[in-house]
Amino acid sequence: MEDRQNERSGESEQDRETSQATADGSYLTPAVDIYETERAIVILADMPGVTPENLDIDISEGILSLAGKVVAEGAVGRDVSREYSTGDYSRSFRVTNAVNLGNVTACMKDGVLKVVLPKAKKAVARRIPIVSQPAE
Repeated sequence: MEDRQNERSGESEQDRETSQATADGSYLTPAVDIYETERAIVILADMPGVTPENLDIDISEGILSLAGKVVAEGAVGRDVSREYSTGDYSRSFRVTNAVNLGNVTACMKDGVLKVVLPKAKKAVARRIPIVSQPAE
């Protein structure tokens, strides 16, 4: 699986780690952990402030796209200090034919999106038993 982040020239390293350019504007790039089990590839994406209703997950032409919209809460007063910024999220990954696209699942809990990409039957390793031949 290949991460498909866009890079822009003239940005600091920190800017490249947190946002990416798109045709529609600038989006935050969610931090992800990707791990593999015997039967699946699992993506954990940090998307604080995104609710399941404001989340789009799409697989098209071998690309898994994650997009989340943060609905800003109205400020009660005047900002004195702001260290945490919010924004919309976008990230995409190339998915190979080793993934069973018909059985992909996703869930969101505490701002972390979990996408489970089950491996296709042909990609799951299986142990082949060895039987001994009786002596003749």
